[in-house]
Amino acid sequence: GNDGGGSHRLLIPADAHGSCYINASVNGARFNHMLLDSGASGHLAFGRNHAARLGFDPNNLSYDYTYGSANGEGKEAIVVVHEFRLGNFVLRDVPAEISESEQDTPLVGVGILHLLDMRLLNNGRCELRLP
Repeated sequence: GNDGGGSHRLLIPADAHGSCYINASVNGARFNHMLLDSGASGHLAFGRNHAARLGFDPNNLSYDYTYGSANGEGKEAIVVVHEFRLGNFVLRDVPAEISESEQDTPLVGVGILHLLDMRLLNNGRCELRLP
């Protein structure tokens, strides 16, 4: 369906901390609480506790990359997920990081957010444009 504009906007309410979360599917697994993190440099970041849902064996990943976090340095594996789906927006063959430690919340980083032209609105909402 072409609405003439070619894109539609998704408005997401921010929580009390000003953070916005989306529900998205990655490799067919639904994640109901993914944080839009414009401070995260990559595309997608998960914990080893999410690996199996993505189709990876957490014990078979090579955690040979180092990243810095608030808790110091950690190790992560770089993988490629076949599909990231947010509504009708689909990205294929997306790089993702899986950390050796568990994470509460998967992150959607700037690699994806800039494609969606994320904006923080002053009324406490995040706006995404879905192409």
